[in-house]
Amino acid sequence: MKRRHSSSSSLPRKMSLRTFSRQEKCLCETKPKKFRKSFYDMTYQDETCTAIVHTTDGWRVPVYFLGLSAISMPMYEAFLESSEKVVTFNLSVRLLQIISDLAYTGACDIQKEELDEAIIVAHKYKIFHLGYMCGEMCLSNLRITNALETYRKSSQFLCEHYAQKIKRFVTRNFSDLIKLDSFKEVTPEELCSFASEDEACVKESEILEFILSWAKTNRIKTIELGMVLEYVRFTKLSLHDFYYFVNLDAMSPFWQKTELVDSLERTRKLHEAPVATRRSASQRSLHVESSRIPRQILLCMGGWASLPAGPCRFIETFNPLTNSWKVMDFSLPYCRAYHGLEVVGNKVYIIGGYDSNGPVYHNSNWCFNLTTKEWNELSPMLDKRCYIGTVLLENRIVAVGGHDGRMRHRSVEEYDLGTNQWYTLPHLNTPRSDLAVVVLQNKVYAIGGFSGQEVLSTIECYDPVSKVWEIVGSLQSPRSGIKAVVVDDKIFVLGGFNGTDRLKSVECFSPGLNRLLFHDVPDMLQTRSNYAVSVLEGNIFVSGGFSEPAVIGKCEYYNPTTNRWNLVENMIVEKSALSHIPISYQNTENMFEFV
Repeated sequence: MKRRHSSSSSLPRKMSLRTFSRQEKCLCETKPKKFRKSFYDMTYQDETCTAIVHTTDGWRVPVYFLGLSAISMPMYEAFLESSEKVVTFNLSVRLLQIISDLAYTGACDIQKEELDEAIIVAHKYKIFHLGYMCGEMCLSNLRITNALETYRKSSQFLCEHYAQKIKRFVTRNFSDLIKLDSFKEVTPEELCSFASEDEACVKESEILEFILSWAKTNRIKTIELGMVLEYVRFTKLSLHDFYYFVNLDAMSPFWQKTELVDSLERTRKLHEAPVATRRSASQRSLHVESSRIPRQILLCMGGWASLPAGPCRFIETFNPLTNSWKVMDFSLPYCRAYHGLEVVGNKVYIIGGYDSNGPVYHNSNWCFNLTTKEWNELSPMLDKRCYIGTVLLENRIVAVGGHDGRMRHRSVEEYDLGTNQWYTLPHLNTPRSDLAVVVLQNKVYAIGGFSGQEVLSTIECYDPVSKVWEIVGSLQSPRSGIKAVVVDDKIFVLGGFNGTDRLKSVECFSPGLNRLLFHDVPDMLQTRSNYAVSVLEGNIFVSGGFSEPAVIGKCEYYNPTTNRWNLVENMIVEKSALSHIPISYQNTENMFEFV
């Protein structure tokens, strides 16, 4: 049978060869592997050749050059060019030993004091396995105090992936770094690079104050200072802060000619405009006007809203850098109030609570994935619990007390995330709802609450070793509708309801040998019960709650260092019976989606 050919294919053609392009892996993707043949096998089979290496510290070392050539092309070329196989490498005898170990065994031991030289040698001689080890060691040894130095080394000698990881550490800890005197050694180019990032975790007032101090210390020229100031997001400054800074002597050249700094000129027009214009200007898609991403935010879920009155599905976030709240475009699967809220990894668990529709008192356990923004219903609690107290203990969620619509609970149960099962724990000594629950020194404290007959002041402590609840003391005032947090090994119990009045007093205590030790803490600025409380960047943030005669959206925070309470922006939706938790990069890399 004859084959049919088209006219265009009637002439014989050469077969075209398929070509493949091999993309070289980056050093951070190349992990050392042990050789199939050991060093001794290679010697026995005469697969090695002898050469001499001179080191910078005066050593003359015999080596087997095939092993070194296998992991370093520049070394291989140096051996080829030397007819007598005598070469000089720009490294110490200790680094030569490290490279030899790596060549023949696939492993080596780098000490901290050898890291600097190892990074340079790995870069100079293109020893990718050594570069990988140096990069991993840089990350493991990365601290606030050495971040700038490590960033410079990584930018010069390591791959872009390691440099980017280290830069990310710098930007996410920027507010801490600018407090160090050593950070004033930063160059204008480096400062521009850091300040331009959305992940630079710092308030605009703080970075502007640092830049002006840095410029004065280093006698930075006006042109260079203007270049750096371009990356200050002046539109994110409050009206008060903006005019405070522009009236400083250091800002005089730029205020007289605001066109020297585009962001400054735009902000001047913004603050001179009517309020409506300011709001519209804030919507412009300009990079320098976008909000910076904080290391931590508050994620607030549910609560009893003022309008429309009742349990709600709202999710709000608080950005401490901009002092602002934002209502998310996703929400709870159902309305909830008086619930528990915990976060483990990238999953948020909302437990129990109250809903005015359907089953009023819940034993539900819903999980929200911070990465996918999806909700999943998990195994329910053994008991229905409203006015619940929850806490994390050894990576398990412990649910304490509460109310099921008929009675207050003494029962306690814990949720195993691995098995998706709830297990009973020993009962409390006293039934409690509206209580505070915290973990300190691996023990659970159940504080105050309401028994059904009286507001409680007693404090019970659960030891997971002895599996016993023990009454360890009492608050100075009975309190229900409360929550508590732990800061510096001290338990802070805030506000609440004593049976007659809403409170703004704070009780702070720590465990002693035989009794609780109480510490003086100033009152909150606002009376409140049934609020949300979290520790954010070392400060105690309190949001919403109930204060006679209504639900409130007022927020404040306590700074343990200054021992003062300060007001922050009100919540967008006034709520009580709410809960919020701190979220950080440890929970999700997509922090920008929540601010």
